[in-house]
Amino acid sequence: MFYPMTYQSHGGVGGGGFVWTDSSRWGVDAPESPDSILVAVNYWRWLFPDEWRARTGSGDVVDLRDTVLEVALKGRELQLQGAHTTFWVLCNGQRWHLTDPYLSIVNDRWTQNRVLLPREEERWALSWARSGIPTGLCLEQVESYGFAFRDFSTDAAVSGVFEMDAFTLTRTLPPPR
Repeated sequence: MFYPMTYQSHGGVGGGGFVWTDSSRWGVDAPESPDSILVAVNYWRWLFPDEWRARTGSGDVVDLRDTVLEVALKGRELQLQGAHTTFWVLCNGQRWHLTDPYLSIVNDRWTQNRVLLPREEERWALSWARSGIPTGLCLEQVESYGFAFRDFSTDAAVSGVFEMDAFTLTRTLPPPR
């Protein structure tokens, strides 16, 4: 079940708009190992439906090699129960979470995050493979991406509000040919 984030027109970085979601809209995404809570989900094909593909020839995947992720995150009464905040990608039926570095999120204060998405597989953690057999990190064919909470205590629920603003993915080099 997917619940979209809510847009708020003011209160973001610089006073502008931002999006948010809360714990009434998220749950553990099973059967990942360890458990993950996907708080923000974006499928590339959601951004670019048939009309876009017909006009541009762009498909249902995006190449995130040599890409910088920038995002401002903020919590509101966010209780992470020991969880880390990760950026994740889904490619070739596998979910990979960026673990080096984890992203910063603080209650009641926008925190800027900027990271070059690493090509090194050891800086990512595989949490799930559709086939059960991992085939390796595949940043050149990302179907979906988003943010997650991982490594939380199973004794207490992660709760509160997750807020996001100033999200960009910027290529540092032209796409490989």
